[in-house]
Amino acid sequence: MTYKRVAFDSLTIREYPVVIGDNPGVSGGAPLSLGWEYHEYQPQNVEMYEYTRRDRRNKKQMTIPVEKRAQILLRLGYSLQEIAS
Repeated sequence: MTYKRVAFDSLTIREYPVVIGDNPGVSGGAPLSLGWEYHEYQPQNVEMYEYTRRDRRNKKQMTIPVEKRAQILLRLGYSLQEIAS
């Protein structure tokens, strides 16, 4: 049996801005989305990235409560009217 192998040498991280979203599936409050523009960082070695990255978050840690989402959007310059609609 022949096994095929895949190897990764480097990765590139992109950072996208947070914008107000349009996801109707959010449980309450305004949803957050990613904007289109991004900042791209220099490629880095996969092994070094894995060695220095933070621990992965679980599903509960990735959920952002309604109040926190509103605070994020207010800090980004959205009005209460935009957040409420």
